Amino acid sequence: MKRGLCYSKTLAALCAASAVAAFAMGSLRHEVSLVVARNRSMAAAREGGLSAQIAAKSPYENEDLEALRLRAQALRGSLGDDSTWEKLTTRAAGRWRVEAGADDRKNGYKQRVATMTLLSASVADWPEVVKAVGDLESIPGIGIAEFEMKTSGGREQRTLDVARVLVSVRTRQVTVNPPTSP
Repeated sequence: MKRGLCYSKTLAALCAASAVAAFAMGSLRHEVSLVVARNRSMAAAREGGLSAQIAAKSPYENEDLEALRLRAQALRGSLGDDSTWEKLTTRAAGRWRVEAGADDRKNGYKQRVATMTLLSASVADWPEVVKAVGDLESIPGIGIAEFEMKTSGGREQRTLDVARVLVSVRTRQVTVNPPTSP
């Protein structure tokens, strides 16, 4: 009779295979955690570099912002001054009737709409209408919003019934600070 340890070769092979599998899984987990840590450190370095670039950029060097500045400057240049309304009524004196419309004041700007109607209009007045519109458009702060002309008659004989111009007057609103009492 033999004394000793009895074991199964199949069981021993399974134990060895499970030990190898456990070692392989541990090695694989360690390798994956190294890759994840490396990716995280690279992402953190990239994020730090991008954050530094963003912080170094001036928020006022954007070409879109520059285009917006140019548009705002053009708008300010096209605004009239306090005497723009008087210039409109002076240029329209004579055969034009000026009716003041709504007055809208917002954010330091004022827009006023007026309707100019040619009194006793006739077809021969067309050059005068064209000249008046051209003169008005040349005044800073005045823009032509609408032009209306009504005629009547047949193919051979036409008459001008109404010549009406809707004018928009845009100015800066001057705010006067009241004196403070001591």
